[in-house]
Amino acid sequence: RCVVATRAPGLAEVLTDGDDALLAQPRDAESLAAAMSRAIEQPETRKRLGDAAYRTFLSRYTVERMVAAYERLYREVLGERRIR
Repeated sequence: RCVVATRAPGLAEVLTDGDDALLAQPRDAESLAAAMSRAIEQPETRKRLGDAAYRTFLSRYTVERMVAAYERLYREVLGERRIR
């Protein structure tokens, strides 16, 4: 499994083409078809990208990481006061 998507707004900040995803040009069916074909025809690439996408998820987007990020934000906004 690997991520095949278009470079829609926001995705370029989350995924990197060739590192943890295959990103096609927006509104370009041929570009998307080529990315999908590459994922299907290259199992080694598909596995590498899938593993990298999972590592990206674990390093940035787990519930625990998101909660910690919100806690930091709230502390910063509230001047380090604790909410009870």
